[in-house]
Amino acid sequence: MCAAICAAAAAILIAQGGGTGLGLLLLRNSREDEAQADGLGVRYASRAGWDPAGIPRMLTTLGRIEETSDSKGVPNWLATHPQPEDRVQRVQAAVREAEAGDRKFKTDRDAYLQRMKGLVWGDNPEQGIVRGTSFLHKGLRFAFDLPSGWSIQNGQTQAAAKQPGGQSAMVLEQVRRPQGRTIEDTAIITMQNAGFRQVDGGPATINGLQAYLGTYVGALRNFGRVQMRLLFVRNNQSVYFVAGIAPIDEYPNMSATFSRSLESFRGMSAADAERLQPNRIDLYTAREGDTWQSIAERQSKGIIKPATLAIMNGHPVNDQPPPGERLKIVVDD
Repeated sequence: MCAAICAAAAAILIAQGGGTGLGLLLLRNSREDEAQADGLGVRYASRAGWDPAGIPRMLTTLGRIEETSDSKGVPNWLATHPQPEDRVQRVQAAVREAEAGDRKFKTDRDAYLQRMKGLVWGDNPEQGIVRGTSFLHKGLRFAFDLPSGWSIQNGQTQAAAKQPGGQSAMVLEQVRRPQGRTIEDTAIITMQNAGFRQVDGGPATINGLQAYLGTYVGALRNFGRVQMRLLFVRNNQSVYFVAGIAPIDEYPNMSATFSRSLESFRGMSAADAERLQPNRIDLYTAREGDTWQSIAERQSKGIIKPATLAIMNGHPVNDQPPPGERLKIVVDD
């Protein structure tokens, strides 16, 4: 249980933008180490017959990802790695040296694209995926709905979602039920051991599943006092902990949102679970008048953002695809 609560606390801290204070003092590798690694990458790639010009192109892609990420605006002197654009400039000398010999580097974009076709894009349904505002887990056969606009980080043992631009979070984790204990016993004992005081709660039936629903107040290390609405629920012989957590002053504004999400928890039939398939990469030839927005909406059905589509095809996000170019897109299987 501590792992689940700490995961939610981490999500809240990330939402606040915290956690960078001593980063520069704790760096394990210097910027010079990173530059050396880039140069070695060029050398090793060229010796293996790979086109070394691919290294700066890859770093340029990292820069475009950085530009569209939530971490944009972190000062360069505080970054744990050199900025991608700086790395591109510094690696060019190594690329020119690798290209100076008589060796010819073969590139075959068509063969590369054919190998990319059909690869899974994003999460595997066996470990949980997001479709619209729902988190669905094919392997464990359950689903629940997230608040609209919230992003989710799906890990090996828990999933955590954060409020965009806010301080609230949600977390889901599978928990061990002590042998012979009821759902109610499990909830009470677990939260007492975690140091949280119950405000209200009791047994419940959520979409036909045996559950315990309650509200708790307590403190999280390095964060302060919080209030949470939580659900312990049994599905297919497993017990899950799902909680909405907010700073205690913000909880009244989040209570209804948390309750709607928790009460959406539901089991999935074997047939419904089997229908869940991962998104995959497909190929598309750009036509006159196409934009990243139109391709994302028409061919990818909104699965992928236009900016991501541009980046995965090696373009700046403010460019548009030229007619006739063979592109990678993302489709549902």
